[in-house]
Amino acid sequence: MQDNSKMIISIRELEQAREECLLLNDIRREIEASYNTYHSPLYNGGCKTSRNTGSPVSVAINNIEGLREKYERIQSRLIAYQDYVTNRISDPLIESLIVLYYFCGKSWIDSGIPDGKKRVKDYIRKNKKELNSDEHI
Repeated sequence: MQDNSKMIISIRELEQAREECLLLNDIRREIEASYNTYHSPLYNGGCKTSRNTGSPVSVAINNIEGLREKYERIQSRLIAYQDYVTNRISDPLIESLIVLYYFCGKSWIDSGIPDGKKRVKDYIRKNKKELNSDEHI
């Protein structure tokens, strides 16, 4: 996904946004796991000794802080892109389908629209110029 000044709406960009949403879920799980220093991923397979030197708690805190910064950076970029996308889509069904699939991580089946994927791709293909023009907003 590109930075805010060069945002575009394309299937490729939306797929990258979906991947980043899934990455946020992984980071969230890793943060939660890091709170338990005994079972933390920072330790060798269940062994009581840390792979890192220093206090296990301080190592866990440093790891959690780094993960939180990464999480917040990705999250703010995704929020900005989602706002950009939803402000430019005029069809409420297409907007809902995009948000559910690309930003909430739901499947196309979860959307309840059997041909949802096709509708989104067709809409973006037909409205590509309008969606990505600077005069839209």
